Amino acid sequence: MRFRARFFAGSPYRLLATGRKEVVAEASVERLVTYHKNNVYERPGDSVLAIYGQFDPEAAKRRLAELFEVHGDARKTLDAPTEQPDPARKTYAFRTDLTQAGVIVAAPGMTVENVEDRIPITVLDTIISGYHLPSGWLHEDLRGRQLVYVVHAYNWAGIAPGAFLAYAACQPEQAPEVAETIRAKFRKAATYEPTQEEIDQAVNVILTAEALQNQAMGDQALDAALNELYGLGWDFRKRQRELYLAVTPEDVLRVGCKYLSGEYVTVVTTPKPELFDDE
Repeated sequence: MRFRARFFAGSPYRLLATGRKEVVAEASVERLVTYHKNNVYERPGDSVLAIYGQFDPEAAKRRLAELFEVHGDARKTLDAPTEQPDPARKTYAFRTDLTQAGVIVAAPGMTVENVEDRIPITVLDTIISGYHLPSGWLHEDLRGRQLVYVVHAYNWAGIAPGAFLAYAACQPEQAPEVAETIRAKFRKAATYEPTQEEIDQAVNVILTAEALQNQAMGDQALDAALNELYGLGWDFRKRQRELYLAVTPEDVLRVGCKYLSGEYVTVVTTPKPELFDDE
């Protein structure tokens, strides 16, 4: 929450999906009905239903027509910010009663529809810290020196611009070194042109992980529905494989320079925030 509030100031991503206690306390049946009417019922153009499995398509269509009454194809316009805000400070350290320190280092990111950048930066992310399973520069350095309990980076893309970030958990005394190490790896990535062999290895990891994690019908349906909703097309996953296989060293260098050559925001929760007084 502290990271979101500082990094995404002015963006809806500053809010948690679970909401705040005072907001939830004000919820009522009437308010929920009104929200559903204004944002779902009267705007069917924003809704996607995916059905996967073995079934009769025509029978399914007839049954859906009976269950759902659709009023036109109206859509809701989202007033999402198109640019990432620039926080006034670059390092925030917050006192916590926990015994461990949490570190997040982030750079302004992209939207989910920006496939041209999103595919190669995922390859770069895999080189930096692995894909779903830990590996790469951050894991080898920080875990190799036993400075962290966990460390991982990922690209967070959304309807509004997201972030490229890394998080770590460590002992409070190690937090300044951990934060600087992550920033150093980001700076390295900003000018790094990998070999084609590195890219091929990263792409193999990505495609293998994606295949393993999307075997269930429910996972495939969710993926298709979201891709359709984002405007990428329900069958984007089929095209995605070819996009990954087409990534070149120049593509990775380009997105690294574009997204990681600027300033980074560091947010730390620690029982010893005074260690960051000089930042």
